[in-house]
Amino acid sequence: MKENFNISDFFSILKENKKGYLVAFGITFIVAAVIAFSLPKVYTSSVTLAPEFSSGGMSMGGNMESLASMAGLNLGRLGGDEDAFYPELYPEIVASTDFLERLMKVHVTTDDGSLSTTLEDYLENHQSVPWWVAIKQSISHWMIAPQEESKVADPKRISEERLGMLKNLSDCIVVKLDAKTSIIDIQVTMQDPYVAACLVDTVSSRLQSYIFQYRTNKAKQDLDYLLKLQTDARKEYQQATQQYAEYVDSHQNTLLERFKTRSEYLENEMSSKYQVYTQLSQQISLAQAKVQARTPVYNLIQSSYVPVKKSAPKRMLIILLFEVMVFMGYSCYLVLKKK
Repeated sequence: MKENFNISDFFSILKENKKGYLVAFGITFIVAAVIAFSLPKVYTSSVTLAPEFSSGGMSMGGNMESLASMAGLNLGRLGGDEDAFYPELYPEIVASTDFLERLMKVHVTTDDGSLSTTLEDYLENHQSVPWWVAIKQSISHWMIAPQEESKVADPKRISEERLGMLKNLSDCIVVKLDAKTSIIDIQVTMQDPYVAACLVDTVSSRLQSYIFQYRTNKAKQDLDYLLKLQTDARKEYQQATQQYAEYVDSHQNTLLERFKTRSEYLENEMSSKYQVYTQLSQQISLAQAKVQARTPVYNLIQSSYVPVKKSAPKRMLIILLFEVMVFMGYSCYLVLKKK
């Protein structure tokens, strides 16, 4: 019957193969150091926002609701109280192709001021990559023949290389949402600290603009429609007033019954047009309040800053992980060999 392997046997293996461990650790340290120091430095800047949304799209007392009902306006419908997406989808918005494509055209400047260009040019031509990535890219460009570009550009067709660039940019942007407090934390990681700080501001402002536009879009459409109706109602009221005044002025000394009937008809028409105009004016006031209530407010908890220390790579941690993996692998090999 074979004897079970215990901890004392393991320590005896360590003593017997001390030189082998030292050689393995030395080689691993050199390899891990080469890899760790080949990775470019990156810097992370962040912005923290606390959004405020009015519940139900608009917080109103009973008086305002009663006034809206008298004006014939349904506040539950105006502006749309229900959102089509939730704050949990904000990361998906930032990672969308349309959002990233517009972000590519942003102008950026490096920390030392030596470069001022678009984000697309910065990512494509002014980024450091590890030597093994550079070799892989060179081989890929050499082996793959360049394809002829179509004469008519199709915006719906995105090349694989372009998708890769957008994916890399998406990986550099992280949007975190606290489900309990609704606090939004936006982080951008770039190889230049000033570019990271500027870009996180741009992402924050554009995400807010996107949400502003979405939440107020329906309410603004209703407001524009009411303004158009008010303009038409004003013209009709002015025309009715002018017709009534001209008719009365031209028949001041007339006592005929048909004059009285016509005069009463024009007066009632003018009054009706005035009521429509007044009612639309009330609805416009409510619609303007609805747009204001639907507009979210973002309180800035943490503004962006130019990071001083790099966020990655953690070179000593990389070397330590390599050493631990080699120790475990080499030990398993010796134990199996001993058994």
